Amino acid sequence: MPTPQLTAQDRLELLRGVLYEDPSPEGWARLCALFDGWDLDDESLLVGVDYAQERLRGWPDALRDSPLSLGLGLSLYERSGIHGARWCFSALREPPHPAWALGRALDLSPLVGGLSEPEVEALAQWPHLGHLSALLLDRVFFSATPGGGDARAVALSRSPWLRALERLSLTYNRIGPRGASFVVGSSSLPSLVDLDLSANRLGDMGATFIGASPLLSGLRALGLSSNGIGDPGARALARSPHLAGVERLNLSGNLLSDLGLEALVRAPLLSNLTHLDLSRNRLTARGARLLAACPRLSGLTRLNLSDNDIGAQGVEALAGSPFLRGLSALSLFNCLALDQGAAALASSPYIKSLNRLDLSSNHIGRRGASALAASENLSLLDELDLAGNLIEEEGRRALATSASLPSAVRLAFAISRW
Repeated sequence: MPTPQLTAQDRLELLRGVLYEDPSPEGWARLCALFDGWDLDDESLLVGVDYAQERLRGWPDALRDSPLSLGLGLSLYERSGIHGARWCFSALREPPHPAWALGRALDLSPLVGGLSEPEVEALAQWPHLGHLSALLLDRVFFSATPGGGDARAVALSRSPWLRALERLSLTYNRIGPRGASFVVGSSSLPSLVDLDLSANRLGDMGATFIGASPLLSGLRALGLSSNGIGDPGARALARSPHLAGVERLNLSGNLLSDLGLEALVRAPLLSNLTHLDLSRNRLTARGARLLAACPRLSGLTRLNLSDNDIGAQGVEALAGSPFLRGLSALSLFNCLALDQGAAALASSPYIKSLNRLDLSSNHIGRRGASALAASENLSLLDELDLAGNLIEEEGRRALATSASLPSAVRLAFAISRW
């Protein structure tokens, strides 16, 4: 039996029902599906768009992903049970669907094959981007041609339609230091507060361009993971007077040693941080001691030092730091903490705010597990990750039956012996 055709009144009633619900991804998806199936020649469509525009003022921008089909021409790349439908970009719709302006975030990362340089140039000059607060172009500029990624970044930086943009993500695009210099030096991005340039081969030169840009003074989040940034780049960031407002900083997967970290801990860059990720660098126990002695980190709530050889002495320094007493999450995967480091954390009066503690793959055995189980300083813990350690049944039992740890704490022991 065929599905009855929805009338304009039916659609308006359904729209009203969605907009009177609490904001949710499911509600947004239903709203977009309603508009996508609406007859473009039906006068009630504009009535619905105007009504939704008003009611959506209270919805967070993060929920309001612009459906690609409302603004872009797409061609089917593949339809399978694994991926569902996958699409390639074919054209910009002119004009776009009237409901296009309801979206606040545009994510082109799912497109297969990314965008060519002419396509990026056309997108950058498309006058229907002015309402966006977030633009995600991860892996979209990827090019096997040398300089292909940076040319696309240059084209994007010249767009006159991104002045309302607050979040820009350009990860895995090989834009290099030249592309980065155009992005961070663009006067077309005055509202930017969240910039992610991870995995773009920026190197120390790219970090220098970032640190020197006065246009980044409004940034609150900066992602520079996996860019080959070493100590010279860290010193360039540390010298910057423009990054003092950053609250979330990701420098994971780079080439920072204790020397670069020494410059950072003296810098205004760390003064307002709440999240700091230094995992997968070249830090040692000295680096951990530098962090532990840094009063600028007193506002930190999340710290990730995973995959650094800070050892038990480095973990002891962190455990003894009064400046890190506000941490709610501490990640020390593969840091050679040993039983000694685990015991130091367990006895520390400065870890009482921790909700999550990752000590996986640290050669911790029964003694370290027993110290954690007996600790009276982990009463707020929701998750304790001890996977990949040397904890035998006795240590597991002590943790599982601990009277000190919260009864609802999630314990991870997967791969309990290497």
